Amino acid sequence: MKQNPMLVFPGLLLLVLLTGCTHMLEKNEIADLRTVFRSEDGREFLEVSGTPVHSALVISAMSVESRGATLHLNMKLELVRKGLSGLPLYLKIPLPNSVRQVTIGDREDVLWTRSSGEKEPE
Repeated sequence: MKQNPMLVFPGLLLLVLLTGCTHMLEKNEIADLRTVFRSEDGREFLEVSGTPVHSALVISAMSVESRGATLHLNMKLELVRKGLSGLPLYLKIPLPNSVRQVTIGDREDVLWTRSSGEKEPE
């Protein structure tokens, strides 16, 4: 029986993508995204929460990089597998006084910008 190449190719492509799929989480891929500025014992924090929208991908690694007045978040997504479970996103990031904004992902979308006289939500 001869296989139709138009049917075989998408299956092979999907297999290749699924076996080595990694992706960096972007701002528009987080549902119910919430950022909250907090101050505790004279230290400032940013709480970031939400749910990644990719049901088959989970956050497998995260880094926070200081870039002068910007903190940049990178979150690597991988396929769900044994030992990796998809949980809602919750981060509590210390904010040095010098930080003016927090960005995320390869596109460096702005998550939060410091405003003068920043106060906690009531």
